[in-house]
Amino acid sequence: MIKFFLKVLITLYQGYTMMRIKLNGKEITVPEESRIEEVLKSCGISYDPRCLLAVVRGRGPSQVATDRYIIKTNKGKIMVKVDDNFLWEKIRRSINGLKVAWRTRNSLSVGPFSLDLNCLNKSYQYEQNRIILSIVEGNGYLVFTLSRARIEHCTLNSGIVGRVITGSDVLGALDVDDFIKEVEPVLEQGYISGNIKRASLMDEVIDGDEIYSEIKIDLNTELPWACEHALITLEQNNSLDEVSGTFVRISGAMRAWKIEENSGKRVRGAVTVRTSGKREGDIYIYKRECMPSKNHSVIGFVKYGLELLEVAERGDKIHIVLNPRRINLIGLTQVQAGNLLEKLNIRHVRDGDKSDDAVVVLQYPKTTSEILKKKEVATYGIDQSKIVKIKLFNDKAPKTSLYFRAAAELFGKRVGILKVFFKTDDSVIFKPDISYKDPLVPENIPKDSVRPGEIGVTNMSRKYAGIIGIRFTESKEFGPTGEPFESTNIVGTVTDNLGVLMNSKEEEEVYLMEVDENES
Repeated sequence: MIKFFLKVLITLYQGYTMMRIKLNGKEITVPEESRIEEVLKSCGISYDPRCLLAVVRGRGPSQVATDRYIIKTNKGKIMVKVDDNFLWEKIRRSINGLKVAWRTRNSLSVGPFSLDLNCLNKSYQYEQNRIILSIVEGNGYLVFTLSRARIEHCTLNSGIVGRVITGSDVLGALDVDDFIKEVEPVLEQGYISGNIKRASLMDEVIDGDEIYSEIKIDLNTELPWACEHALITLEQNNSLDEVSGTFVRISGAMRAWKIEENSGKRVRGAVTVRTSGKREGDIYIYKRECMPSKNHSVIGFVKYGLELLEVAERGDKIHIVLNPRRINLIGLTQVQAGNLLEKLNIRHVRDGDKSDDAVVVLQYPKTTSEILKKKEVATYGIDQSKIVKIKLFNDKAPKTSLYFRAAAELFGKRVGILKVFFKTDDSVIFKPDISYKDPLVPENIPKDSVRPGEIGVTNMSRKYAGIIGIRFTESKEFGPTGEPFESTNIVGTVTDNLGVLMNSKEEEEVYLMEVDENES
């Protein structure tokens, strides 16, 4: 960043021109020969190099030609609309400086001018304010009709070049020897879409470039559970699992339970969650408009960054900024939760174990939207010694880890909860009441033995797939759920407070905290 600001100072000192570009929709100035990496750092934007970058080049306002022209005369201006572009292009450069040749009650003629066109002599009926090409002995005349009239003359096709839009009063004031000064096209303000391309951190930017490193989504806080679903899903996954010409899809491991229905037209930039079907719980962001669907709830809209999706491919990671940001206090201590809420100007009410070091395991309201609306949240704390600490084997058992997080309500939270189904001297069993969309294929099956504290899930080879168990004693024959090894997926291990489970009772709820590799 220091090098970048030195470049700015040198640029200003030597009198070089700074470039104006846009970064994520905001206009900024940077020195010439700046690279995208320097621009991001200078603006304090943290960037994951695994995420997609896009640059839009050559986009901006432009002057667009129309089918209208201004004919300037010595008496004023006449605006005309061209109907026959072929005839108009043949004559428009020839009529500058020409005088009115004659005027009658029904028409006014400007000319003559040289014209090499074959014509046919015929009688035509013309409406008022029509512009007609008339050819007399190889010379052309531009005729303006002042009223409805029948004219017999030599012309091409019907002879109608166009019509007068404004300036009939000027036309009425013109007489013989008045003249046309010049003809100018009418231009409209248009917009050039520019060229969008994938970019890298080392790419140089040029004046007028637009850089996009992120996509920002404004979520609908009037749909609290839908909003929370999106916040959790997009925190966990920013990879594009499907890319089409109409939308991109991001997989969500959670079912779309409790999500409010809000079916509406899926316009460009709309964000939806699929509420039923095979892709239930997945997030869709639309690049093109789609009709409403009962299977989709519209939960927000993209504020900026859709350009990233125009060049995205399946598997790309996108940096997604969400508004509002999620308020998740689970896993913090009571004092940490209080400090965070104070910064957000939200009242904090402690419940359960209220001591500073107590760990928050529940929060009320549960959703970010409701907390922001109420401006108050209660946190229920318990002593750390009452929380079972676990480590999940995400690499060895990725699908089973996702299932376990869903069963223990660990998505987007460090502390989850499971209710004891039954307990023996050797293990404790949990029977989650959830509907999980992916099959529990065999993975990380134990080989020689299962050690105390290891967490197992019955896989799809058995009738009771999804049962969770944790062993208290070593076994060389059965997994934590009492099933043989081939029907058991080892998903993780208890790292601390196994005694909480050993002392638990049926129907009792136990809290589990997922720890990182470096934690115990």
